[in-house]
Amino acid sequence: MREIAEVRMASPAFDQQGGISAVDEQDRRRRRGLIVFQVWIYGVLLTMFLIQLSMLLTRDW
Repeated sequence: MREIAEVRMASPAFDQQGGISAVDEQDRRRRRGLIVFQVWIYGVLLTMFLIQLSMLLTRDW
C-alpha cells in the first residue's frame, strides 16, 4: 500500500495535495471536446443520409 501511495504522489497527474493536476483537467476537457466533435460529425453524416433517402423516396419511378 505504501508503494502505491508513493507512486501516486510521484505521478504527474497528481499535485502535492493529492488532487488532480491542471494537465489531467486539460486532457479531460480535450477528450470531452473530441467526443462532442465526433457526435456532431455523425449527426451531419446522418442528416445527409436522411436527406438523400427522402429525395430517393419522393422520386417518381
